[in-house]
Amino acid sequence: MSCYCHTDFSCSHRTRRFGDRLFNYIDYGVQVETTWAEEWWTLVTCPEEVCDNHHGESDAHIDSVIIAVDGACRNNGGPGARAAAGIFFHRDNDQWNQAILIDDKNPTSQRAELVAAREALALAIRLRHLNPSYSRRSVYRRKGPTRRLRRVVIKSDSAYVVNAMTDWIDTWKQNGFRNCRGLPVANESLFRSIDEHIKTLNGIDVEVQFWHVPRGQNEEADLLANAALGGKTAAEALSRNAGSTNQSYDDSDSDY
Repeated sequence: MSCYCHTDFSCSHRTRRFGDRLFNYIDYGVQVETTWAEEWWTLVTCPEEVCDNHHGESDAHIDSVIIAVDGACRNNGGPGARAAAGIFFHRDNDQWNQAILIDDKNPTSQRAELVAAREALALAIRLRHLNPSYSRRSVYRRKGPTRRLRRVVIKSDSAYVVNAMTDWIDTWKQNGFRNCRGLPVANESLFRSIDEHIKTLNGIDVEVQFWHVPRGQNEEADLLANAALGGKTAAEALSRNAGSTNQSYDDSDSDY
């Protein structure tokens, strides 16, 4: 937690420029995520500036939000499969955290991961319009500085999602969404939806990046996805610390 903050957009210490879809976490050292005064959002840290009041804590970039996503599928690839998505902003953010049961005729773990990313970006579009500098009376605004959203980092433990959206998709679009074998890309409609959401955010000057993390670093989003399969809301899952009791269903990338 940091009580000092500034914007990533104007930060003089940045070691990378806008435009790269892959989030380069190495720039940020050990601490990548922080909050501002324990507020609602998980934010990107500043690579250089340190909070004066909290030893070893980095400043928060208050225009750069990290959204953790995960998908889970019960009976993945089998009869009666059910899928869900988890979207995590901050443990205390009941307004925006999501545990979503997915209505899908062909549920798989990979499709669940993609739905989670798509819905997180849809929420980011809403967030951009809820908290601009001129909307100080918004019921969704919490105390603290208000800044225009400039960057969204989608945090996922799915290499499939991150590699696709940071590397493969440009080639797919050039090839009419055909893969290297000339076959239609699986889950094309979901990839197109994600790409359209990114274009929408880019059109309002919001950068979108993807950050691949080990599964153990994505526990909250995993908790929310599995909570949905168990019939719980996001608030119920987080308030009960359900991660210690919920069964975790397959969210691997093995179904394709």
